[in-house]
Amino acid sequence: MGVEVAIVIGGGNIFRGNMADPRKDFTAKQYVEVSFDEVVRRDLRVMGQAAMILARDHQLPLHVFTFDQPGAMARICRGEQVGTYISTELAALYK
Repeated sequence: MGVEVAIVIGGGNIFRGNMADPRKDFTAKQYVEVSFDEVVRRDLRVMGQAAMILARDHQLPLHVFTFDQPGAMARICRGEQVGTYISTELAALYK
């Protein structure tokens, strides 16, 4: 039996799945899904680039969200769309 592993991260002032910092650019859109390559190409600040590349190379998907959303972790575990999902073979999808 296989086990699917995903990394779940969150934080206060890190990239929250947006094209730009929404505090500085009111036109910034949030990514719903995005590929690792797009994150690296656009230099989106999810985590250190080396860690991002390792996650990509080992095909470990990331789910980026903020902990200030009540029940976010439970919603993600139920398969609901919360925050931004980063994986190897995704086209960019925006909110």
